[in-house]
Amino acid sequence: MKDYTKCLSTCEEALKQDKDGKHANEINQQIAKCYNARGQDENVAERIQRAAQDPEIQVRFMKVFIFYFTVKPLYTGRPV
Repeated sequence: MKDYTKCLSTCEEALKQDKDGKHANEINQQIAKCYNARGQDENVAERIQRAAQDPEIQVRFMKVFIFYFTVKPLYTGRPV
């Protein structure tokens, strides 16, 4: 398996070092290539497993879960 995390961290470091922003376009293109390549090597199960380990996605999931089971049952769809 290719090491996409290393590629992304290298690109993020390059963005930090590029204070003038002269190479930002090239760096962002490389980041996009890395994300695209990572998505092609993964199957759906691997992608779901990786997403489930992401703390940001966990927080968003919990917000949706809380909304679905607390707020949505109170909404009837009829105007008050």
